[in-house]
Parts: sequence; structure tokens; C-alpha cells
Amino acid sequence: MSVSYKIVIRSVNERTAVVQKQLLSKQTDMEGISTISEIPFENTLKEVYRTGYQSNAEWLFTFDADVIPFNDAVDTLKNITNKLPRKCFHAECKVYDKLKNEWRKAGNRIYRVEYLKEVLALLPKPGNQVRPESYTINKMIEKGYESAEFWLPIGIHDFEQYYSDLYRKAYAYSGKFKHSSSEIIDKWKILSNDDDFKVCLKGIQDGLNDSDKIEINKQAYIEKAQKALVDLGLTEKSTITDVDSIIKLANEVRENNPLDEKPWILYRRNSIHIPEKEDNQSGIHRIIKKFRGFF
Repeated sequence: MSVSYKIVIRSVNERTAVVQKQLLSKQTDMEGISTISEIPFENTLKEVYRTGYQSNAEWLFTFDADVIPFNDAVDTLKNITNKLPRKCFHAECKVYDKLKNEWRKAGNRIYRVEYLKEVLALLPKPGNQVRPESYTINKMIEKGYESAEFWLPIGIHDFEQYYSDLYRKAYAYSGKFKHSSSEIIDKWKILSNDDDFKVCLKGIQDGLNDSDKIEINKQAYIEKAQKALVDLGLTEKSTITDVDSIIKLANEVRENNPLDEKPWILYRRNSIHIPEKEDNQSGIHRIIKKFRGFF
């Protein structure tokens, strides 16, 4: 079955941005890929949704530029679209995340284009939400639409990034994951023979000690990141020139961390459902718990 889709890369000049576009261009028509870089992030989201809506495609696939996609990433997303119920406006898969050392949902999205005007209308004003995209998705679910989560691998996340970007992300962790920050710090201390985690430790600790409001805005952290690198005695990484080594890294991470297949999940207003695989006779959806701001 043919799938009509548009791909948008969301970038703030990440170290892997050029590599990602090269890898995606091997999986689809280069003309079908756009890159959007706006500040703050809410403006990027606005342009992403507008681009999707104006594309006349049925589906919008988005990739954050800090994701190194696997060679079957686009096919995985295309196959998913055939499973989504009519009221499902959004879905996402899994990436292996370096900072959390686990598979999690991040850096990839599927949107049903016909609903993007409604999504666009629900975007928060810049600075009002720490996680504006998740906020908007939750608002759509509250309106009666559905969102899906699949345990399928798309790529690796936050590997081979600039130190300054890792600092910014770790700083944001102090607000996004404040309830588990001590656990995260303990994990990063164990991994701190890797300079990436030295930078992350500095970022999250600065965030916890700072009274400034967390922002999803790269420009807000430039001076802080530069000072952090001086304090740590580190020099910023150079651009990536060896694409083959990045592909090899992604494949090794995938092989060494197999993703256990689990039933996909459908989020609805006030409930979470699992489309049953085992019960072919009834074909019903089983409610497993109340939905309370899961994203």
C-alpha cells in the first residue's frame, strides 16, 4: 500500500544534523525532506505543522536532528500508518537514548496531516510550557483524538552531539526530570569516564542550583555552556566527517541493546488501551489504567 508522507527535520545545528539528512535521503526522495530551524522551539513546531499541512501529504514524519536513524526508520514509520485508527492523529516509536541509557520515545513523530490545523491552534505561547509539544499532544487527546506508542526501533538519540548541546539538555533535565534527578546524577557519575557525561553532570547540577527558568531555547544556554567547558577543561567537538563510523555506531548500539517487542499502546481521553493481539476472537481493547498526563 502506497503511503503519502512528508519528512521534516527539526534542527538547531546539531552535530549529527548533516549526517541524519544523508541517511534519510538514502531511504526516501531527497525532495521530500525539509529542515526547519526556528527559535524558540515553539516557533519550530509552528513551522513544522504548517509545512506538513501545506504539503498535501497524508502523513508528516518528523525527526529531531540529534537522532541517528537506522536504515529502516522510514519504512518502519510507513508501516505504522497502516495500523492507526481514524481518530489517531499522532504516533511515535523508540530511540536508544545515550543520556538515559535505555530505549525511550524521543526525537521521532508521526502526525496525520488533516488534523494539523487543530494541533497548530493548540500550541502554547513561547515560554509557557517546558515541553510544548507534549502539552499540545495532551490537549488534542483531551479533545477526543488518539495518540499511539510503538515499541519499534527508529534510531539512536544524543550520541555524538556537541558538548554545548549536551550541557543544555542536561540543564533542562533538572526541570523535566526533577523527581528523578538524584538517580540520573548517580548513573552519570558511574559513566563519567566519558566526557559527554562529565558535561551532563555539570549541566544538571547547574540547572538544579540555578533559579533561572528552564527554557527550550538553545540561545539561552550559550554562555553557560561555554563557561562549563572552560571549567571542565574541554574543547568543543569538531564536525563529523566520517559518516561510516556513525552508521557503525548506530548498528552496534542496536545490536547490543535489543528492543523487546511489546504490544503497541493507544492513548485516549481518560484511558490507555492495548489493541489485543492474543484475543483474535473478540478484537476488543483492554483498558489498563487511567490517563493522567502521561507525556
